[in-house]
Amino acid sequence: MDNCIVISLASRKDRQADLAQRLFYGGIDDFTQIEAITPEDPIVKSLDSTWDYDPRLKNMEKNEARKACYLSHMKALKEAGDKPCIILEDDVIFKKPNIIKDTIDIIPIDGYACFYDTTHVEYLHNKSIPLMGEGFDGINPKDVRVWCLGCTYYRNPKTVYEDLSQSPRKKLVDKMIIDLVQKQHPTYVFMGACKQDRARFGSNIC
Repeated sequence: MDNCIVISLASRKDRQADLAQRLFYGGIDDFTQIEAITPEDPIVKSLDSTWDYDPRLKNMEKNEARKACYLSHMKALKEAGDKPCIILEDDVIFKKPNIIKDTIDIIPIDGYACFYDTTHVEYLHNKSIPLMGEGFDGINPKDVRVWCLGCTYYRNPKTVYEDLSQSPRKKLVDKMIIDLVQKQHPTYVFMGACKQDRARFGSNIC
């Protein structure tokens, strides 16, 4: 996989210190790093008129951070263009060595998006749907939702970018991925591949 984009902040020295080593362990030895958008960036204000504030996030700073997270992923998708790409956040910890390198050739041909990050998998209707963890499990949005964007493969990032751009209302980027991608296209998840190490890096938003 020669098209990998990592969303990161150069100022986060704790994440930068072993980023290349962590990605190499997962099978990524070449990547492009783009600067994440921060809540202080003036572009964040551009979403004010179209942003659906999450009532659960009573702290305005968290809503601004969610905007920045959305814009950071949009920046990465735009950078990727129409070439298959993996987009990662810089707090990812791979749980299996070489998982990307070993599975990139067996991604389902109809896989519009495939999620390697399983930090938050939500089972609906109290059903415990067995996801095997030995391959790519198809996501049925009526039974399970994957809320994680720490490491995602997009077959055509340009199309995903356009889908998100054309949505009249903006909201949490992971919610938009569920609504506009998981509900409308074939998507898959590889269980147990990686997670975001939020405890270590203090990252509960992006």
